[in-house]
Amino acid sequence: MDKYLPNIKVAFIGNMNNNHFAIMRYFKDFGIECHLFLLDNLPTHFSPHNDTWDVEKFNKSITKLNIGWPYKDFLKKKYKLKLEGFDIYIGCGLSPYYFQKAGKKLDIFLPYGSDLYELPFKSSFTLTDIKNNLKSLIHNLFVYKMQRQGILNSSKIFTINHIAIISDALKKLQKESLPLSTPMVYLEKSVNNIDFRKYVNENEVKKFNFRIFSHSRQFWGDTLRLETKGNNKLIKGFANFAKRIDDVCLILFEYGPSVDNSKNLVKKLGIENKVIWVKKMPRKYIYAFIKLYVHLGADQFDTGYFGASCYELMAHGIPTMNYLKDDEITFQQKTNRPIPPVLNVSDEKEISDAIQKIHSSKEFKEKMGKNAKEYFDKYLGIGAAEKYLEVILELYRKKKN
Repeated sequence: MDKYLPNIKVAFIGNMNNNHFAIMRYFKDFGIECHLFLLDNLPTHFSPHNDTWDVEKFNKSITKLNIGWPYKDFLKKKYKLKLEGFDIYIGCGLSPYYFQKAGKKLDIFLPYGSDLYELPFKSSFTLTDIKNNLKSLIHNLFVYKMQRQGILNSSKIFTINHIAIISDALKKLQKESLPLSTPMVYLEKSVNNIDFRKYVNENEVKKFNFRIFSHSRQFWGDTLRLETKGNNKLIKGFANFAKRIDDVCLILFEYGPSVDNSKNLVKKLGIENKVIWVKKMPRKYIYAFIKLYVHLGADQFDTGYFGASCYELMAHGIPTMNYLKDDEITFQQKTNRPIPPVLNVSDEKEISDAIQKIHSSKEFKEKMGKNAKEYFDKYLGIGAAEKYLEVILELYRKKKN
């Protein structure tokens, strides 16, 4: 990264998954002037105040645009985007749509998922869902073409296309992407005396000396879906291990379409007294909880992908179980980084054996945690943010010349 940075101003539009708020904080640490513009219809869970204990510090750098929502305001001929004065514009979600409607060019499109593989394409209709059919009709008549054109007009797309649904979308659009990892996790200084009572009984958590934590949503049974997590494998693997050990617990998030199935499985396996359910909580609470209580983390065991839950665990130096379908060479080719140092497991026996290894060896646990933290910092955290900035500075210079 350049030692002497130009006087550059960066605007982030949209904030799904709090990705842009995380990147903005990295950039501010680098000395870059940034501003975050929130789009309408952003889920509360992804508001900046759910990602920081000191949101007042950023109040002057965050603005809600209030420009309308295309599925309600689809007859608007043009949107007025009051975004003047910035050198680089980075957007996600429907940002390409808004920029195209406003006659502006988005410099960088940073998709979170469906904004790339669904929004630029026509929606399908079903016979049973009238509400979604109406949205699909509006989308097909007024939205998708503008979203597609806005993406095509953007200077660059930042996304790793190692997931088939992403690479297929890029092929359909005939648009290349830069394989850059999104620095979506930003860790702030620790905060003491956090009250978790709204989400979990801490006294129950403290009863156990070894705690396994998975904050992935409960989704299993349909292995063809991109969102599936294979939580049933984790529960079964834990049950096999927990039969032999008394002081261990499995902590799970109580959200997702398979919660009832997971609870029934826990009951069937007779491990109700060793499984703690946590209500879905904001990311700032998740980070604090991980730091205080977690010894081993877990994400998914079906799709073979590496996602945000792993980022968050590894950022805290927590050994993490996760199934990776690619070998080292394939992963490197797809992502432009080495394969992450996770416990690569895919079935209940492998999960049980991995828990045993971490539980029985303090040395191995510390080694895996250290490797996880170093990998995060270099490839997913500040190292990823520096790579983003290098590309942005190159684009800035081209625009100035």
